[in-house]
Amino acid sequence: MLKLEKTNDTDLFWETQKLHVGGEDYYQDILLPLVKAGNWAELEKLPVLCAEDGSPLIIFKENCWDFSDKREDLFGKGGNLHFTYETAKGQNKTRNGKILERNICNEIKCFVLVELFFSHRKIAVRSLISPTNKLVYCAQFMLSQGVNTFDGLNFEQILEYKNSGLYLSEKGAKTIATLNRLAELEEFFPFKTNIYQKLTSESLKVVTEASNQNPVIPPRIYIGLMQKFSKIVDDYYQYRFDIEKAIEQLLAYRDENNHFAMNHVRHRTGLSLGSLVTDDSMVEIVTNFKQAGIPLIDYGKCGDKWINVWNQTEPRLHHNHIRSFNSIKICDMHFETTTNFQSFISEIDTACKWLLLALSGMRVDELYRVSPIFGMQGFQLGSNTIYLLTTKQSKISLTSQTKDDVYVTTKTANKAFEILNSIHSPYRKRFETDKNRMFATIMSANWHRAAEKKAMGKLLNDRINDLAVLQEPLSHKDCEYLKVSDPTRNDFLVGNTFNFTNHQLRRSFAYYLIGYELLSFPQLKQQLGHLSTEMTRWYAANASSFQKMYREVQSERNKQQSETLARIFNRMANNERIAGGLGLALTDLVTKEGKLHFEKTENKRKLSSEYWETEIKANRAHIHAIAPGMYCTKRECDMRISIDLSECTDCGWDLIEDVVYAETARMDAIRFLLFLHEQGELNQSAASKYVMQIRSAEKIMSDIGFEYEKFSIPEEVEAMLIPVSEVS
Repeated sequence: MLKLEKTNDTDLFWETQKLHVGGEDYYQDILLPLVKAGNWAELEKLPVLCAEDGSPLIIFKENCWDFSDKREDLFGKGGNLHFTYETAKGQNKTRNGKILERNICNEIKCFVLVELFFSHRKIAVRSLISPTNKLVYCAQFMLSQGVNTFDGLNFEQILEYKNSGLYLSEKGAKTIATLNRLAELEEFFPFKTNIYQKLTSESLKVVTEASNQNPVIPPRIYIGLMQKFSKIVDDYYQYRFDIEKAIEQLLAYRDENNHFAMNHVRHRTGLSLGSLVTDDSMVEIVTNFKQAGIPLIDYGKCGDKWINVWNQTEPRLHHNHIRSFNSIKICDMHFETTTNFQSFISEIDTACKWLLLALSGMRVDELYRVSPIFGMQGFQLGSNTIYLLTTKQSKISLTSQTKDDVYVTTKTANKAFEILNSIHSPYRKRFETDKNRMFATIMSANWHRAAEKKAMGKLLNDRINDLAVLQEPLSHKDCEYLKVSDPTRNDFLVGNTFNFTNHQLRRSFAYYLIGYELLSFPQLKQQLGHLSTEMTRWYAANASSFQKMYREVQSERNKQQSETLARIFNRMANNERIAGGLGLALTDLVTKEGKLHFEKTENKRKLSSEYWETEIKANRAHIHAIAPGMYCTKRECDMRISIDLSECTDCGWDLIEDVVYAETARMDAIRFLLFLHEQGELNQSAASKYVMQIRSAEKIMSDIGFEYEKFSIPEEVEAMLIPVSEVS
């Protein structure tokens, strides 16, 4: 089913299509029967997409379905589908493309139609570019073999094509995936494939190309940027509200200049258009007003129509020619020109965005989706605050996987987020659309809009590469570090410069945390939001070779573990409640013996971190975190963040000193349970899973003495469960 860029326009879009193209449901009642019948003569006359006035925008017979060229606001950029091969770029892209044979070309068009309008999965037009190109490539090869249809295509035939030269070894096995999708949707097609089992690289004996791994940022550059940007954040955090006021002052100055320019142009006050706007804008203004049939000098008679044309043109003004800029003061700094002030803002903006990526492991597109209101949240964990970055999920594919939208981060990242909010807030107030977006195009002169995802990522990438630390040539030591992180690459040479890309931050995040043994693979898997451990291991590849760093932090690691054990035993000595099977057993023992328990020599030593450090070094004691405030003392346990609470509530190896994770897991389970129930998609398995998670979390909260309101399971959900006694 077609996924639109503007989700609030979805209903209007479908109603428009039905209204203007005829039939109660044009796609279902008219197009689909023709597709199933393979009636090319009729299909080629019909539109695939119509404008609001009913005129056809895309006709089935066309060999380029230019969705984005016609409605970029709905379909996004780059959403044009070509049913030709060797397609040239530019205005002649359709005309110069070689046209496929009619039958197999129309079969590919049917595949696209079904994906967009009849498939159950939501898909953007641009997501069909690659599958369409893969089918066009397959069709081109099949035609060379004298076959002009996918009808009857089977495993043996594909294997034969592969042996005859059909290339299936590309990264991600995308052609194989597309053929599988063709087979899955064959109920809608006029042709039937004979592919009865899922095609795989292994079954077809295809060796796919290995993806190039992102290099790890060398420590010299990584630490240098971390220190530089952290200092910027620490220095200017206290002035974030002053920065916001200063930006508001800048934007107000520009707004006033824009109104001044419009007034003088409309009323011909003696100031020429060329003195108010740049040369290229002047030409554009004259052309646009002429095309709109509105006089440039209208003396205010055309009202808002004149203003709309001016705003749509977005002219670049000569601000200093119109009115001088009043200097801006922030702490002890004075900015006499808008250029200097914008450079200052740009530097802080870059530092904050880089830190948010570096200190969380999130992707650039997830940073782009962060909410200015709910994007950063803090939870108290004892005397500490845990900061969580919340964003919308990124896509799931063979090379990009995510299942979570929360990233644990640091206090510095929290400061960076608040500064970014102060920078972009004045711009957001002036947005005409996308008012919920976090980031604006802060370098624009007058016309304020939300930043585009690709543009934001590219700009950050370019700004980092322009910094002095990136311009400094790679040293022999830098190259040694790079060789360790990826021994297969030989393109890092002494004297060359290191080219930074944003996704290297995610790779470096994984590599250094695993290399320093600050996180385990399951914990890292949770943080990065991966579906598979294999993807996580790919990001942290070769981190185990980072032995020097490992040795440097080993003693610190033991110290932190010993302090954790000492802290837990001291809490028990102070009669504080500790949950978990081991925690309850030890608490019960201490309660029975009272203060005398820790007067015994051996037990008293357990209050000391030095004692536990000795025990850990001698392998007589072990502890690892399985979630915030939750620990396991069993060495063989490989459970980490993504845990089953029902297995930990009474586990004889577990110590639970805080309810933060349990409460979060409980709220998530309640949310998922109620959502699936409301959507009518809840089954017995899911109901059992979420109810067990809720009750297990509530038991932990009860064991620690945390006050909560027990969740009441809806009667319809209760009826789905097998009657068992609840966790007590």
